Parts: sequence; structure tokens; C-alpha cells
Amino acid sequence: MEKNLWLGWLQMRTSDVRMMVPTYVAFSFGMLVLLSFGYDHVASMKWQTAIVVVVVNLWALLINDGVIADIAAGAEDMDATLEDTALGREYKKAPFAVFRVIFAAGAVLVAVAELAALYR
Repeated sequence: MEKNLWLGWLQMRTSDVRMMVPTYVAFSFGMLVLLSFGYDHVASMKWQTAIVVVVVNLWALLINDGVIADIAAGAEDMDATLEDTALGREYKKAPFAVFRVIFAAGAVLVAVAELAALYR
């Protein structure tokens, strides 16, 4: 892959993560506050809140999993000059499959915790 195209693709996907992580953290924090201090207001609309929790966590999971998969694929598309650098060798060795599993487990656990707090 041409170097500028490769760099542009990686920059685009990393900007997706920089957008998604703060959004996901803000949503999770908002749900924590809502379920802790505003439970009486959500008690009458539990199933609607549950749908929002499931959709947002699934959205975060799909976006971040796709980003990690694309960044992992980027390790295979490096040109020879990048591949021969210390950074290129480390990039090729990164355990991207483990990163995907860790994020998936985290997203599922957060969703389960939010649903458990909702249906306490």
C-alpha cells in the first residue's frame, strides 16, 4: 500500500477511537449518575433504558472492534522501509486479537453491570 494512503487510513481509524472512547465513557458515566441518583425517574421506563444501554454498548463494541481490526490489518500493509524499523517490528508483534477480546469483554461487562443496576 502506498505510504501516504496507509498513513491516512491509520490516522482516520485512530481518530475514530479518539471520538468513540470519550463518548462511551461519558455515556457510561451518565448512566451511572442516572441509575444512582435518578433511579426513581427511570423506574417507569426500564425497558426503554435497557434498549439504549444495549444499543450504545453494541455500537461502541462494533466501532472499536472494527478499528482494532483495521489497525491490525495495517501491520500487514506496511511498506519495506517502515517494516524494517524498530517501530515497524513492534507494530507487527502487537497482540491485536487480545486487544479485541479485552475490549469486547469490557463492553459486555459494562452493559451487564448497567442492566443489573437498572433491574435491581
